[in-house]
Amino acid sequence: MNRLRTCLDRPLAGFLAALVVLLQARAASALPWQGLVEELKKVEAGAEGRLRYEWWSGLEAAPAGDPDYDFFSLRVRPYARYPGERFTFFFQFQYAGGFDLPQEAVSGPGAAYFGASTPKEDPQATDVLELYMQARDLLLKGLGFRVGRQAIQEGLEVVYDDPAFNWLKKARLSERLVGIWEWPNVGRRFDAADVFFGTTDLHLDVYAAKVLAGGVEYGEAMSPLDDLDLLGGSVTLKRGAVLKATEFRLFEIYCRDDRTSAEQVAGGAIELHSAGGSLAGIYPGPGPGQLDLLLWGCYQWGDWGRQDHRAYAVVAETGYQMKDLWSKPWLRAGLAHASGDGDPARGEHKSFFNLVPTNHKYYGYLDTTALSNLVNAYFQLLLRPADKLVLQADGHLFWLDEGADSWYAGSGAVTDRIFGFAGGYDASKGTSARLTGGKRFVGSELDLTATCNAYEYVEFQAGYSHFFGAEGAERAFPAQKSADWFFLQTSVRF
Repeated sequence: MNRLRTCLDRPLAGFLAALVVLLQARAASALPWQGLVEELKKVEAGAEGRLRYEWWSGLEAAPAGDPDYDFFSLRVRPYARYPGERFTFFFQFQYAGGFDLPQEAVSGPGAAYFGASTPKEDPQATDVLELYMQARDLLLKGLGFRVGRQAIQEGLEVVYDDPAFNWLKKARLSERLVGIWEWPNVGRRFDAADVFFGTTDLHLDVYAAKVLAGGVEYGEAMSPLDDLDLLGGSVTLKRGAVLKATEFRLFEIYCRDDRTSAEQVAGGAIELHSAGGSLAGIYPGPGPGQLDLLLWGCYQWGDWGRQDHRAYAVVAETGYQMKDLWSKPWLRAGLAHASGDGDPARGEHKSFFNLVPTNHKYYGYLDTTALSNLVNAYFQLLLRPADKLVLQADGHLFWLDEGADSWYAGSGAVTDRIFGFAGGYDASKGTSARLTGGKRFVGSELDLTATCNAYEYVEFQAGYSHFFGAEGAERAFPAQKSADWFFLQTSVRF
């Protein structure tokens, strides 16, 4: 592990060394000036920007602070890309700023931003978001690598020509355990080395990664978290390789987290293996539409501080889309279940650990819940009443798997000092947070979203969500058990 850390602590140095080798090879081949000019013409450049307004109200444990507030977020990301025949170079810079953050918020996104970036009411961050070199078909057709600062979206190693299938993978399968957490203004990236090999029917992927600070953290954005490392690998049997219109995937992720914040919570270093698999497919009929199916499961084992860790999580989801009807309705329903711990203070640790995921798109847009100690029944309806307009409704029912365990929330590590998940037994304090007094039903949520691609490069999006707190939420947040959230967003890409 020390050798892995030594390698990952210098990802940009490795990137520059690879670039020097490539340039020396180019120089040795005496590339004519005209050829150099033609290569430079291949460089692509552009930028993307996002401006968002958010308003929040609710989830108050005690009548203190400010449960109602609003604020703005701005993010700008210029980039340059050289898509060579075998080598690709990519550079992306990020400016991120939060404005008028609430200083006394008690819950919600504003509280998360201000708490991570304290004491700044208007925090800003500028840094290299991505900088990597990718090589393909060097020694063997299909063999390649990518090294440097990059995005890792576990589960999205393979994409297809089918937009519906790609949407299913990106929106409903990927980043369950390792993701880039793009909804917050800062996002998450990794300093990593990734090696992959692909054929017509098979894709292999192995990576070693250091997680970077980010998500809701401005002050230390994109700085390496020195004591949080990942080793991951997957085998994907591409769609149709074994079963028509169906993709199968197996994965294993090793995570070691011995940040001070993690050791305080767990009573020692967290060292876990997460192994599992997934199935995704889209099929004809029955009737006038097409049916899709998604299955995902994971089993975990290892050390949770001084405790043995054994936990599991499963997801089953299906959908039906009728493309020939007006608005092309796509109705989906599913169930997510992650194990909890009936006695968190002693014995074997059984609460599923969500690693460093992107949870916002899965367990309610108010982000009250994580994939841990959870039973989540949900539905989703997508409508396209016009070519440039998409309407979406999501509904959730939330139960705890174990009433004695916590109601967890979060999307993983933010900084070295912030563990990244709310709830759970804290070994340093001997207490548990976000308890519901044994009540398993915590509440339900309704999310309504409208997205309009008004112009070629401009997208408008608006959304409203309400959390209906039940008896479990009332025990955890007795002063205000329900919540409302509204956002209005403009995105520009060119």
